[in-house]
Amino acid sequence: MILTIILFILGVWMLVKGASWLIDGASRVAEIFKISPLVIGLSVVAIGTSLPEFGVSLTAILRGSGDISVGNIIGSNICNIGLALAIAAIISVVLVSKSALKRDFPVMLGVTVMLLVFIADRRLERWEGVLLFISFICYFVYLFKRKEVFTHEGKNYPSWIKKYPWLSILFGMIGIAIGSKLMVDSGVQIARFIGVSEAIIGLSILAIGTSLPELVTSVVAMLHKESEMSLGNILGSNILNITMVLGCVSIIRPIDVSARLFRIDGWIMLGYAIVLFPLLRTQYKLSKKEGRFLLTTYVIYLVYLYLK
Repeated sequence: MILTIILFILGVWMLVKGASWLIDGASRVAEIFKISPLVIGLSVVAIGTSLPEFGVSLTAILRGSGDISVGNIIGSNICNIGLALAIAAIISVVLVSKSALKRDFPVMLGVTVMLLVFIADRRLERWEGVLLFISFICYFVYLFKRKEVFTHEGKNYPSWIKKYPWLSILFGMIGIAIGSKLMVDSGVQIARFIGVSEAIIGLSILAIGTSLPELVTSVVAMLHKESEMSLGNILGSNILNITMVLGCVSIIRPIDVSARLFRIDGWIMLGYAIVLFPLLRTQYKLSKKEGRFLLTTYVIYLVYLYLK
C-alpha cells in the first residue's frame, strides 16, 4: 500500500510537470510559426492529452474488454466537460473565441452523434471505425488550412524550451502518459478488488484517470493565461477520443458495446455537449458560476454511477 501511495504521488508530479512542459512547448511553437493558440490546443495539445485514452482503449480491446474501451472514451468526454473544463472555468473565466464556437464545437457535436448512431446496435464495426478515422483526418486537414488570427503574447521560457520547443512537447507527452498510467493502474486494482463492473470502471476511474491530462493541462493553460488553448484542448480531445482513438481501436478489432453505455451514458455525453453550447455562447465566455454548475452535475453523475 505504501508503494501504491508513492507511485500515485509520483504520477501526480509527472502529470503536472508534463502538462507544464507541453503547454510551454506548444506556446513556443505557436509563437515561432504564428499559429493561433486555439489551433495548437485543438491539435498538438489535444493529441498529447488523448494519448492515455488511446493506450487504455487499445490495451482493453486487445484483452477483450470492449466495455472498458468504449466506456473509457464516453466517460472521458463527459469528464472533460463536467470536470476538466469546469475546474478551468472556476479558476479563471474561460474566454471563448467565435471560431471555436462556430467551427469546432459543431464538429465535436457531430462526431458525438455519429458515435451514438454507430453503437445503437451494441457494436462498433470495423467499417464504422474507418469512417471515424477518416473524419479525424479530414478534421485535421481542415484545421491547418483555415485561417486563424494570431493573438499570442510573448512569454519568458526556460532557455532549453525556447531553443527546443518540440523536445518540451515530447517530454510533456511522455510525462503525461506515464503519470496518468501510474495513477490509473492503482485505481483500477482497488475498483476490481471491491467488485466494481468493467463498464463502471471505464466510465469513472479510468475516465477520470485518462482525463487527468486534459484537466491538468487546462488548469496549467489557465494559469499561464492561455484561455484559448485550454478550451481548444477540451474540444480537440473530445473530437480525437471518438475519431482517432475509437476509430483506430475498432479498426484493429470490432467492439461489442454493453446496452447501458448506449442507453444511458452515451446520451449523457451528448447532453453535456448540447448544454455546453449556450454556456459558451453567453457573452463568449464560460464563467465561474457556469463552471460550478458543470462540476455539480458531474458529481451527481458519479454518485448515480455508484449508487445505481
